[in-house]
Amino acid sequence: MKNNIKKLRQERGLSQRQVADDLEIPIRSYIRYEKGQTDNLQFFCKIAEYLMVDINDLIDGEESMENNNANSNNEFE
Repeated sequence: MKNNIKKLRQERGLSQRQVADDLEIPIRSYIRYEKGQTDNLQFFCKIAEYLMVDINDLIDGEESMENNNANSNNEFE
């Protein structure tokens, strides 16, 4: 599963350690989530709230927005 955790974290100037500490999870666990090696809906909800983004933006990000825009454009053709 592709996710945008790293991109969103970096945009906010946060380190992996800082996020892991704030979320009270081991750094190794956080890194696995960021790399997409672990799927856990509870974690994604927690990190989305922490980063103040919609969970769909966290998981799909710009890719989902591009797909929505493409679909919107097709409706008017």
